[in-house]
Amino acid sequence: MLLVVGLYTSRVLLIALGVSDYGIFNVVGGIVSMFIFINYAMINSTQRYVTYELGRKDQERLSLIFSTSMNIHAVIALVIILLSETIGMWFLYNKMVIPPDRMNAAFWVFQFSIISCFVNIMCVPYNALIIAHEKMSAFAYISLLDAGFKLGIVYLLLISDWDRLIFYGFLILLVTIIDIAIYISYCRRKFPESAYHYILDKPLTIEMTKFASWNLLGNLSYVCYTQGLNLLLNVFFNPVINAARGITVQIQTVVTNFSYNVENAIKPQITKSYAQSDLHRMHTLIYASARLSYYTLLLVSLPIFLEIETILHLWLAEVPPHTANFVRITVLILLADALANPLLTAVQATGHLKKYQFTVSLLSFLILPLSYIGLLLFPVPEVVFLVNLFIGIVSQFIKLWVVGRLIELPIRSYLKNVFVKTSAVTAFACILTFPLLYLFDAGIVRLVSVLCYGGLIVLILVYMVGLNHEERQLVKNKVKFYLPKATK
Repeated sequence: MLLVVGLYTSRVLLIALGVSDYGIFNVVGGIVSMFIFINYAMINSTQRYVTYELGRKDQERLSLIFSTSMNIHAVIALVIILLSETIGMWFLYNKMVIPPDRMNAAFWVFQFSIISCFVNIMCVPYNALIIAHEKMSAFAYISLLDAGFKLGIVYLLLISDWDRLIFYGFLILLVTIIDIAIYISYCRRKFPESAYHYILDKPLTIEMTKFASWNLLGNLSYVCYTQGLNLLLNVFFNPVINAARGITVQIQTVVTNFSYNVENAIKPQITKSYAQSDLHRMHTLIYASARLSYYTLLLVSLPIFLEIETILHLWLAEVPPHTANFVRITVLILLADALANPLLTAVQATGHLKKYQFTVSLLSFLILPLSYIGLLLFPVPEVVFLVNLFIGIVSQFIKLWVVGRLIELPIRSYLKNVFVKTSAVTAFACILTFPLLYLFDAGIVRLVSVLCYGGLIVLILVYMVGLNHEERQLVKNKVKFYLPKATK
């Protein structure tokens, strides 16, 4: 349902705003995101400390960590507002390629984005509690409500006589505030430790900030090769290319939400296993998380990769150039990243981030300058995505080597349990699904065939090849349990 709503609202939004305004919204919001990397570092730090103390069952320490994280996030929010209203405003008016008659609208979108950023930052400790307590159903219900709000937004845009870009920015801010209010209310009712008490624990603040400092390096590199590339595309090309990337990000968000739920379900268990010194269980959970996240992405992304042109023309009234190529390369990047995401959870559980973040961040920082050089030599926008893919693949093996030594993870075992199984499933799925492209002409019939047949092939291959014996037995037991209920 969320997939359908997400695709539909993006289609109507592109019609309502137009390609240029849609691109402006994405690139202007990206300026604020350039500074929010400061907060991303504390997100991982907060989640790690909350989950770790839950594993130790120390309620008093947990309450202290929550209140301390609120203090830290308040400071971070104020810093980001200051940076956005100074450096961000300068960049908006002096460096961005925006039509002069849309500069006022861009200004208001920028201000709404700053406020939205502030609200999201202050909600991070509450989201950390939900994830640590493994109450994923809360995210599911609020996501459904959010989807309903997004449908309402596009309807209001279509009937509104106001400047639609400004109105859209305001409505997105309003929905963000409502969503955050619901998260906070839920935590206040469910988790006693979510009651904030002003307390300044200097040792804990220093400890959490020190842990976050290495995450800060990693998140700075992430911003450089995401929002930095978005700005680079704007400087070399125009808002239409930013619109193409904006649509790609929409698809990327919808696709990753599927694997995000799998990762979040297992992530707290990985941290708790380390807190309890159970490395064998930790390794098993890492293997399972990497495989299941990858399979979930493959199930959704294989039809998208093969039929993206048809999907775009059915979905959008006007398709910006280069969008199909952007989406295909992004799908490959997501699949590569899915295999290594549990490794980041593992290294955060240990608290020893220095070597991991320094090595991985150094590689990530190379994406932006290499993309700039690539655009100078080959002035086509796909270059930045290809550079991203290449660095992403190389970094997967670096991550495995670093984390393997840190948590005594056998690299050969990881390759056998993760890379070999996922590669086999992917290869056979492509070989068995690809002939459909020659049996049918491009259109709805072929799209439906690829969706149904390709999805069935992936599920069968995952069960037969991609799971180990214990996981197959678990699937059998679940089917035996639910099948009689479904037939009644």
